[in-house]
Amino acid sequence: LNHCRNILESLERNIDSETRNKHSQLHRSLHQKATVILEKAGERAQKLALAASKWTVLENRMKNEEQWLQVAEQRVPDLLNVTSADFEQYINLYQSLNADLTIHHSKILQDYETAMKLQELVYAPSLEMRCNETLTRLLRIKDDVNAYLKRLLHFKNMWQKYNSNADKLEQWMNEVEGELSIIDIPENFMSYPIENMRRFWEIKAQYEFNNQVHKKVLESFDKSLKIISLADDKLQLQFYVQLDDRWQNISNRIDAIKNQITENISTTMPDQNDKLCYLEKELDEILFILN
Repeated sequence: LNHCRNILESLERNIDSETRNKHSQLHRSLHQKATVILEKAGERAQKLALAASKWTVLENRMKNEEQWLQVAEQRVPDLLNVTSADFEQYINLYQSLNADLTIHHSKILQDYETAMKLQELVYAPSLEMRCNETLTRLLRIKDDVNAYLKRLLHFKNMWQKYNSNADKLEQWMNEVEGELSIIDIPENFMSYPIENMRRFWEIKAQYEFNNQVHKKVLESFDKSLKIISLADDKLQLQFYVQLDDRWQNISNRIDAIKNQITENISTTMPDQNDKLCYLEKELDEILFILN
């Protein structure tokens, strides 16, 4: 087109007047068309140069994101290796990875928007497809990370309930095991010190309260292991069984003492005066405490 325009300009200078006048209209028309086309071609060339520059930048950014995604996939921890001692570290790892994924999600969305704008200049469906694939890949990783993180946080909440209730139960058992082991109700239980008898019934009342704590321990332990299958579950089960065995021993001891009291009451069958004396003794003891 430049060559064509140069020829037209040369003809305008070199042809004779008669020929110039005869073909002046055609000459102007051809020259104008060549000029318009050249201007459009120049604009198009500038746009293509800009598109090529953006394309190169986009290619590099997408390559970086794809490499980061490959590393991110390898950073996703395996929940099969979680133990009761390090689940907090796994939570921190998943939270850190989730934050990074959010940042790179924003970057890939920007790349996708850039690719769509480039479609206005060049036809590049493969570029859009590549962005879509990268975005889909990131969202899949992010969904997995969010799901694992949700499970870990649920486990943490349940495991903390288990440990809290287990500590309460163990503390109470440490307090009463020794006392229960030395309680021995004689056949004539009315001669048994009132304060000792009262202490037994206090322990029995505490036992009924802590029975609910024991149920919570069982429930939270069972739910925790259903949420996350701990790598050290056998060890944790061993600790739980030891705790539960102690609870069952205390339960059996309390039942045995209670049955002994019931049996002694039915066999000794104190008369009314003895019962009144026993009650009077109880009331005097209570009055003494109150004063």
